[in-house]
Amino acid sequence: VQAVQIMKQSYGDGMEEDCLIILDGSGSMNEEGKRTAGEYLLRAMAGFIRDYFPGVRCGAYTWGESVAHYGDKSVGDGVKLNAGALTTFVAEHPDTPIILVSDGNFSVHECKALSSLSGIECIRAVMVGADANCPSLQKIIGRGRIFESVDAIECVRHLLMRG
Repeated sequence: VQAVQIMKQSYGDGMEEDCLIILDGSGSMNEEGKRTAGEYLLRAMAGFIRDYFPGVRCGAYTWGESVAHYGDKSVGDGVKLNAGALTTFVAEHPDTPIILVSDGNFSVHECKALSSLSGIECIRAVMVGADANCPSLQKIIGRGRIFESVDAIECVRHLLMRG
């Protein structure tokens, strides 16, 4: 319970968040330490936002069968992704900067269902893992909006300083 409260203090309580970071909770993220790397990236980006963009409230989420607040639900052992849950979540947060932390290893069906995200200017992705599927993420998010893990902080700056 205390850990959940600390996470909510650090990453927001879901109320009026100015920037959202969503961690892919699929089974492929459990391979080769990608889940741990993704969680580290989420924390690093949220910390950077807190320290360098003090007026920006950051919310952290996991995406699997649904999109849930990161502090309330562990990424766990990996689940089957529900593409509709992510597209609905993004639609409910129009014009809110969103960063997806993912390996991009989606099925053809998931890619088709997520393709509507490519038209949304305020979404970016940070790739995780040596086997990250950049072409898949580019189809979903759009060219020029995909960042390597080492460039996660640049992704935040790029997104929050656009305009």
